[in-house]
Amino acid sequence: MQNKLSLNDIEDMVYGEFALALKKFKDFNTFHEGLSIIHEEFCELQDEVRKKEPDKEKLKKEASHVAAMAIRFMFDLCAPGVDGTGRRFPEGEK
Repeated sequence: MQNKLSLNDIEDMVYGEFALALKKFKDFNTFHEGLSIIHEEFCELQDEVRKKEPDKEKLKKEASHVAAMAIRFMFDLCAPGVDGTGRRFPEGEK
């Protein structure tokens, strides 16, 4: 019996969180904004880890939030034409 999550299950959880974030929230505008959101999600994961009896379902949820927000950071801020300061440039200009 396998006692680990499958990579497919993890991908599904993270992608689900990423897709939900795309629908619910505006794009990250700056590196600092994106980092702040990742940090907030990390702190929520950290809080659960530090509990006397961490809940594994909550740990999975919070870890998937951290991963999804890291992907969102790359998606919104590391694309061509984005400089991370909140300014966006036409393709090929920056």
